[in-house]
Amino acid sequence: MLDRLPEEIIDQVFDHLGQQDALEMSVVSSRFVEPAERKLCRSITVDRSCGLDNNPDGSTVVRGLYALGALFRRLVENDRSAASIRRLCFKSLPDMPEFELNRYLEQIFPKLLRLESMRWSVVDTYLSGDLFHLLPMERLSTLAANFKDFDSITTLIPSELLHLKELAIAGFNNRKNLDKINLSCCPNIEKLIISKNCCGSSYCLPDLIEIDSMETGYLSKVLTNVHLKLTAMVLKDITLTLADACNLVSCVDLSRLQELSIINCNEVYFDDHSLIRTTPPQVSFLDIIAPHLHNVSSLTIDLSNELYYYERTLKFISTIPSLKSLDLYFRFRNNENLSYFFVRLMDVLSRHPLKSLSFNFEISNTSNKSKNSFSVRALQGLCNLVLLEHLKLPLEQHQIVDSFSIISRLPRLQFLHIYMPGLAVETPGNTLIHQDYFYFSCPCTCDLKQSMLNQATNYCMDYKSCNKNLHFIMFENSNEASFSFSCKGKVRLLDNTLPLNKAFF
Repeated sequence: MLDRLPEEIIDQVFDHLGQQDALEMSVVSSRFVEPAERKLCRSITVDRSCGLDNNPDGSTVVRGLYALGALFRRLVENDRSAASIRRLCFKSLPDMPEFELNRYLEQIFPKLLRLESMRWSVVDTYLSGDLFHLLPMERLSTLAANFKDFDSITTLIPSELLHLKELAIAGFNNRKNLDKINLSCCPNIEKLIISKNCCGSSYCLPDLIEIDSMETGYLSKVLTNVHLKLTAMVLKDITLTLADACNLVSCVDLSRLQELSIINCNEVYFDDHSLIRTTPPQVSFLDIIAPHLHNVSSLTIDLSNELYYYERTLKFISTIPSLKSLDLYFRFRNNENLSYFFVRLMDVLSRHPLKSLSFNFEISNTSNKSKNSFSVRALQGLCNLVLLEHLKLPLEQHQIVDSFSIISRLPRLQFLHIYMPGLAVETPGNTLIHQDYFYFSCPCTCDLKQSMLNQATNYCMDYKSCNKNLHFIMFENSNEASFSFSCKGKVRLLDNTLPLNKAFF
């Protein structure tokens, strides 16, 4: 009976089906073959690490080499299938030779006549500028890609793109390549991402490209003779100067900005001719842009400088009118008084109606044995954040007990993320002793991993006993190993593949 319905109704039914269900329906009746193909081709994600049931955006997942080859051959042979693609996302590719991949893309890209979103987040294989220019771009609303062959093209955006709302340019080799991004062709852009590093599924990827403090002027290369009305902006893996701040103020209407992220960036305080490098300048990058940020509700700050001077960062946070989400990362020198700094930071945070807070830090030029610590009493100011729902804290194992009194006084806290560098023990390499030996705290007596799990479980139960509103708790170490727990009712361990940190923080 279903096959007697009009085509429009059948398409709506297929829109609610998963990938496997749509495939199974296509063999039930010949009437369902084309609706199933339209459903499966509308949004495609190529990701060899993604499972069929682990795809929140509902797109068709292509994982294996055979499936990718079959998809490419279908799109080459059938123009109608290629023209039905609205969203195309490449996250990680199967082991297909690059020359074969490019040969397919040369034939497929010109056929994507209705493409609205293009994301190329593959780290080990770049999208060349020549291939990119084969894409029909008139309908694009989202463009995010890592580029390799910038040198072979004159301009990245050759014509006006009136529908483009999000632009993410990443993986460029040097600032000269940014000259080829003509933002005047994107008058309606709302989100701009400039990242010298590769763009993956998360902006906070490990640093693959070292920041060159001698290379400056990135924003001046991109923002020239434009006036953008952005609502979100991400600056990642670049150096920032006062000239960049002035250029940003003149070319972007910062009063409209709602989300601002400055990730793994370095502010240059001194030029090559400066002899005295002990006194910070009177005006900083943050000082210039702060008066123009009236509507920022989500802020990420990971901005360092030569002096490890963060007074301007504290002042900047205090001047933002009303923050709801804040993510902070600090880099300190060895032997600094962290407790004093955190007390002042908590005082600044108490002025905002924060619902989400994540902060972490690292100590430069120090070993684990001499690692600086701080007193948990320095974090007592967190008790003033009564609206807090999401919280990520860096704690050592011996600080867990002292944090219970703080967590108990946060009435709306639902998601707690504890970063514990000492949770796991690294096993030494290049040794004649079998590696299994190092997984036992007492050889052949106690499994170390199980011991850590039991320890995390006990901590989780203690947190839950002092705050009944907690829904999820996650313990993470420096090697990205983690234990995730659900606290809704009975405390239980969740599958560690569940990306709680990405979903909630």
